[in-house]
Amino acid sequence: MINSKTPTQPIKILFLAASPLDMARLRLDEEIRGIEQALRQTEYRDRFDLKQAWAVRVNDLQGHLLQHQPDIVHFSGHGSEASEIILEDDDGNSQEVPARALSKLFEIFKDNIRCVVLNACYSKRQAQAIAEHIDGVIGMSKAIGDEAAINFAVAFYRALGYGENLKKAFDLGCNQINLQNLNEENTPKLLSVKSNPQEVVFVNKDEEVLMANPNSRNQSGGVNISGSTVHIGGDVVGRDKITNVTTGLSGDQLNQLFAPLMSALRAAPPEKQNEAIQKAEDLKKEVAKGKDANDRVMAKIVDGLAALVPGAIGTVVGMFATPILGGLAGEATKYVLDKIQGK
Repeated sequence: MINSKTPTQPIKILFLAASPLDMARLRLDEEIRGIEQALRQTEYRDRFDLKQAWAVRVNDLQGHLLQHQPDIVHFSGHGSEASEIILEDDDGNSQEVPARALSKLFEIFKDNIRCVVLNACYSKRQAQAIAEHIDGVIGMSKAIGDEAAINFAVAFYRALGYGENLKKAFDLGCNQINLQNLNEENTPKLLSVKSNPQEVVFVNKDEEVLMANPNSRNQSGGVNISGSTVHIGGDVVGRDKITNVTTGLSGDQLNQLFAPLMSALRAAPPEKQNEAIQKAEDLKKEVAKGKDANDRVMAKIVDGLAALVPGAIGTVVGMFATPILGGLAGEATKYVLDKIQGK
């Protein structure tokens, strides 16, 4: 499961809208209204931070991505038959964005952006290029009507707000078009080269349960997560730490916890990637020991990972901010975590 956020970090959606004066007007206001309303009604609505930018110009793109550092970028507007999205120039008229340049832009921001939605006509080829760098990208294979585009977006974000994975959210978006009998359910396309879209999530439901019920216990004093195989004995302290871990974790749970790190390491320079992945596997083996995990060994591995792949530091720190891994971190590991953050 690829999930780069801890329960205390907001999931940022950046909605970019452009409807140039010299082109047909689009119902972009209805689209954002529908997305906002859908998210407000979901279980994890407080986790999502929806930002908006209107009448976006080509010169605005880099600034918006730098300012907001989004996890999801949603473009709503026109697309050309050459598969280029259309923004506005300084006079408010149409200006096409070169496909290669836009793909390169998302390559530069690949460390934080997990998903891109191009809700514009003929955007599939552009989506394919961006998918070389981003976990999941949605584009349109041909022209799409306003009503279909709006229905897709609303259902897609509603599903994400309930903690569903990217593939299921996409499928529900297409199904909503079909439910409305619009005959455009096959127009949206999900492109995913780097990752399995069924493993891309933005809300980790198990972690949310722990954060919402920090004092929940079973008879042995441990934490049970309903519907999973996790059992961690011992006392729960506060909202973000578990102490006295008495058992190791299941293989599935370990893979889930380490998925964000493995995803980050795939972006490492080729000459460092194998060594970094091996260190991550070593850390996973140590964590699997539960209370018998060696704090100094974990600290050394974390320090080595930070040196090899500085871009993964935030992911490592986020992992140890989770209730499960936070309870395994002793003084040595905490010291290293502070050091790599520059504290």
